[in-house]
Amino acid sequence: MPALPETVDVPLRTTGVAAFLCAMPVLFVLAPTPTGLIGPVVALCWLWLNRQALYDGLSRAVVSQLALLVGLWGLLGWFWAVDRAAAAGDAALFLLEVLPLSLMAHLLAREGGQHRRLRQAFLMGLALAALLLAVQIKFDFLLRSFLPGADHPVAGIKLNVPTAALAILVWVGLAASNGLPRRWLALGGFSLLLVGWCAFAGVGTAPRLACAVAAAVYALAWVAPRLTAWAIALGCGVIHAISPFLGNISWITAQLGDYSWRHRLDIWALTGQLIAERPLLGYGFLNSDTAPFTPYVMPLTQHPADMPSYPHNVLLQVQLEQGLPGVLLFYAALGYLLCLTLRHAAPGRAAGLAVLAAAMGVWLVGYPFSRGHWVGWLCFVGVAYSATAGASGRCLDA
Repeated sequence: MPALPETVDVPLRTTGVAAFLCAMPVLFVLAPTPTGLIGPVVALCWLWLNRQALYDGLSRAVVSQLALLVGLWGLLGWFWAVDRAAAAGDAALFLLEVLPLSLMAHLLAREGGQHRRLRQAFLMGLALAALLLAVQIKFDFLLRSFLPGADHPVAGIKLNVPTAALAILVWVGLAASNGLPRRWLALGGFSLLLVGWCAFAGVGTAPRLACAVAAAVYALAWVAPRLTAWAIALGCGVIHAISPFLGNISWITAQLGDYSWRHRLDIWALTGQLIAERPLLGYGFLNSDTAPFTPYVMPLTQHPADMPSYPHNVLLQVQLEQGLPGVLLFYAALGYLLCLTLRHAAPGRAAGLAVLAAAMGVWLVGYPFSRGHWVGWLCFVGVAYSATAGASGRCLDA
């Protein structure tokens, strides 16, 4: 029998990747929810085209392996979850969402961003998405509301999600434009400025926080990349540890006039109490708002205790729902991504650290861990980074 080819010798087909990189940001700005289905379906089709390369590279797909462990742990949680059906169903959906996209990112990282047309297609899609988002925010309307039978929700609140999404993705554009003619660099810079305007002109704290934190990280990463990576990891750990206790610090609560922030601190305090009652195994995937607790009045908002679907802090949600094993897996994935990003050359390294900082900036004050279109979007960011930012320095085993 002929010998199996080495992984590096298996040709990788990029059919459809350029269209995917261009269309996905635009689709998310217009309607985020459907992208939770579109992304994995496209990834599955593309993986089938490259199944030989996938078979040969599975052993090095560390991020996908960690995601698989998270999903399997979630499925195992069926035995102790409060709502077993919700836990098993959400864990299964998490696997269906994350695995195809993370494997796609793994294979594309092998190409190191060498396909110029992929970078150009991504930059065009990013710029168009930023422009469409800015128009909707400026005139306070939703383009999708013009569709027949569509509802007419408050535009500002709905646009918060795509604004936060682009606040994470836009940093990939800076690395993708590296080495291209100046007009592409200008397009990446234009997208960054436009998304920054959207974040501060729109509704919600998360996009603004993401932009501010990512900008600081991007600048620092050029000077001290390892220190920056450590700062991201330690910052997440500190926020994770102190979040349930922030509401007890009077000099902090005295500064909070924003009801949404006072509500967050109350939610985090309630989450801390629930974690203390079930610290090892957690309550099961998607079980944040079904976890039983003793009714009491929240100290800052003076409202009856209630969990609004999830704790609005991803680290607390992971600990609440998945217990100690889930927390360890989350930090393992974050640490691995930080180490992997440091292996890129300066432009890709700075952009990658900014992306991770922006993602955690959004995730630590809102947005759930396993909701389909959001976790799928974060995986798409990984696909975009792998397919385009590698031009700044290859990373073979992403």
